[in-house]
Amino acid sequence: MQKTVNEEYLRKVDKVKSINPEDVSNYLGNISPETVRSWIKSGTCPFGYVIKKEGSRRSYFYINVEALIRFKGGDITATA
Repeated sequence: MQKTVNEEYLRKVDKVKSINPEDVSNYLGNISPETVRSWIKSGTCPFGYVIKKEGSRRSYFYINVEALIRFKGGDITATA
C-alpha cells in the first residue's frame, strides 16, 4: 500500500529525517522515483541536489521541502 504524501507529512518528516525520492514521487504523483533521482543527478532539479562521497558508490539526495512544495504549486520551475 502506497503512503499518502502531502504538505503536512513532508514538513513533519523533514524535521526528523530527510525526504527521499520515493516521497517526492508520491507527492508529485506523476513521476517515478527513478526519474526523480535522474533529474536531481542532472543538476536541473529546482528542489534537490545529490551528494556522492569520494570512493563511494552510494548517492545521497537532499530534498528542500519548501522548494518542492513551491514547485508543485507552480511558484518555481525547473531549470534548463
